[in-house]
Amino acid sequence: MGTPIPVDEPQAKNPPAGAILDYYFRSAPANAKLEILSANGTVIRSIAPAAPHLPHPPVAIADIWLTDPPALTARAGMNRYVWDLHYGPPESAEPDELDRPMPGPLVLPGTYRVRLTAGGKSYTQSLVVKQDPRSTATSLELAKQHDLSLQCLKALSKAAELTKGVEAQQKGAKTGEAIADAERAATSLKSIVSQLSAALSVAQSADRTPPAVAYTLYQQAAKELGALKMP
Repeated sequence: MGTPIPVDEPQAKNPPAGAILDYYFRSAPANAKLEILSANGTVIRSIAPAAPHLPHPPVAIADIWLTDPPALTARAGMNRYVWDLHYGPPESAEPDELDRPMPGPLVLPGTYRVRLTAGGKSYTQSLVVKQDPRSTATSLELAKQHDLSLQCLKALSKAAELTKGVEAQQKGAKTGEAIADAERAATSLKSIVSQLSAALSVAQSADRTPPAVAYTLYQQAAKELGALKMP
């Protein structure tokens, strides 16, 4: 997050960062959903109308630094959603200081499809994502970054599933041994999630082959996740 321009400095707004998706409803539909699909038809991001935004917790920075995430709207008339070119957020990744979910990995340059579903009907349109012209990364470097990031994303999804199971075990545990086993598993999962979140953050921090530390963090976390004994 960069330092914002002082409020008394004359300035104009920058265009939204990402793909600008405009859509129109003659009347407000009962429900709406926006999906981003890869070239082979796999859904890589699903966006539904967001719940009302809650005030963020106090932080040690000025509010002008903070921006709310884009929200999908379904009003009568013109609507706009700005896709940030990321996969969906990892389920179990550690949130930031504002309790916002960690963003998923950036997609690779290529052709994607946008599917809007509302009122029982679906509308699809192609979308081309181009590489940032400021980036000097090669296709191979971006592919390595993307592959490691998706491995982290997959492992975080598995950790989320296991965490739900452990939470259920904790609620239903009736013996001291069962409670202790569930607590140990919960502690291990928390450590694994922390390592995977760090690996994903490092991998996504720049357009280049991820540094060795990102691979080390992922490999250690994946090993621990595979060896984890569930209660």
